[in-house]
Amino acid sequence: MDKGFLYIATGEQYIEQAKSSARVTKSHMNLPITVISDREVDSPYIDRVIIDESPDRSFFDKPRNLLKSPYDKTIYMDGDVFLLQPVSELFDLLNNVDLATAIDPNEYELRYMDNIDFGDVPESVPLFQTGVIAYNQNEECKEFINDWIETHQNTSIKRDQTSFRMAINESDVNHMALSNLYNCLIEWPMQVTGDVKIIHGRLAQATIQDIDDINLRMNVTDRPRLFYYPTRGDVYAPAKPYLNSLILSLSRSVSHIYSIKKLLQSLYSIYLNHGLIKTLRRGINKFI
Repeated sequence: MDKGFLYIATGEQYIEQAKSSARVTKSHMNLPITVISDREVDSPYIDRVIIDESPDRSFFDKPRNLLKSPYDKTIYMDGDVFLLQPVSELFDLLNNVDLATAIDPNEYELRYMDNIDFGDVPESVPLFQTGVIAYNQNEECKEFINDWIETHQNTSIKRDQTSFRMAINESDVNHMALSNLYNCLIEWPMQVTGDVKIIHGRLAQATIQDIDDINLRMNVTDRPRLFYYPTRGDVYAPAKPYLNSLILSLSRSVSHIYSIKKLLQSLYSIYLNHGLIKTLRRGINKFI
C-alpha cells in the first residue's frame, strides 16, 4: 500500500492509548491505520492488526517492529501522540527524504539521565524524538532501522531514543529534522511559531473534543509563543533583569503550588487504597 499510519502497542494500557489516538487520526485523515500488538485490537478506527508473537515489552519493541509496516510511506506515532490537523505534507516530504524525526527540545536522555554511555557520539549531535517517525519502506531506510536494532541489542542502552541517536550518528540515511510543530511535547516547556500539527503527551482516553479544545488553546495565534508546564522548568527573560525576576518568581510559585496539589492528590489516592498508616509513611518519605 502507498501510505498509512502505524502504532506499536503491547499491553492493555498502551492499546487503549493507541485506540484513542487512532480515533483522532481518522477524524483528520482518511488513510489506513495499522497497529502492531501482542493481541487482537478491536476498534472501528484501526484497519489492520499485526500480531507480535514475541514482544519484548520495552522500548525495543519500536525499532524491531517498524519494518513490519505494510505501507510504502509510513508515519509511526506513539499512542500518546495526537494529530491536531491533517499532515499530508509529512507524506509529501518522503518523496525527497527517507526518514524524518523532530529534535527533542528537552533532550531528556541526554541532559537529565546519568550513566548513559553514548560512546564516541559528539555532544553536538541532538537527541531526536522518536514518538513521531516518518519513513520510507526502501533499502536505505531498512538498512538504518536494522542498524538501530543492532545498536539497541548490542549495548546496555534501554531507551529507543538513545539508541536512535547512536545509530543516526553513524548512518548515511537521508534523514530530515522536523519542526517541533510536528511533535510538540505538551508536558514540557516549548517555544513554537506557526500552527502546531501534532501534540505528544499523556492524555489518557482523550476524546476528539478534548483534542479540539487543546488545539484551540495552542493555536490561538500563529505568532511566536511559549508553552509552560509546571515542575518541568522555570521561565526566564535574561535580556530584561526586572522582568526576569518577576516571571521567574511567578513560575516557581506556580510550580510549587502545582507540586503540593499533586502530592495531596497522590496521598489521598494512597489513603483510599491502603489506609491511614501507609499514607502517613508515604507522605513522610516524600517529604524527606
